[in-house]
Amino acid sequence: MSILIKKSGKTFKQFQSLSLKHSFYIHYATIEEILKHHKKLLKASKLSENEFEIFESEVLNRVTIIQYNEIPTKIQDLSFLLVADIDEDDSAFVAASIYLSAILWSGDKPLYSGLHAKGFTNIFDATDIDKLLEENK
Repeated sequence: MSILIKKSGKTFKQFQSLSLKHSFYIHYATIEEILKHHKKLLKASKLSENEFEIFESEVLNRVTIIQYNEIPTKIQDLSFLLVADIDEDDSAFVAASIYLSAILWSGDKPLYSGLHAKGFTNIFDATDIDKLLEENK
C-alpha cells in the first residue's frame, strides 16, 4: 500500500481528496501485505513507530475491508485467469474490484498494462486518479 510510504506524498494526498466523496475498499490481502512489509513501510515513511501506527490507523479507518469469503468463487476464478500470466498474487485485488464493480487503484505497472491489454480497464494508476480529481473539481 503505497499510501503508507509517505504521509506528505502524492498518493496519500490523492487518497485524502478522493475519500471525501468516494468509498474505499481493500481486500484483506492488503492487510496481509501491510503486516508482511511493516518494517519496510515504516522505514520508507521516515516516521517514528508511534507516528506510523497513527498514520496507518488514519488510512485504514477510511476503508472497508473485504474478506476472502465474501467474494464468490466464480469471480475469484475469473480474476485468477485475468492475472495468471501477470502476477497471480494480484488475483485477490482484481477479484475485489470485480465483485464491487469498483475501480482498482494500483501503481503496479505490469498489472495495469497487462489488464488493460486484456480489456480490463477498471484499473487506475496515479495519472488516471489525477484526471479523475481534475474532472471532479
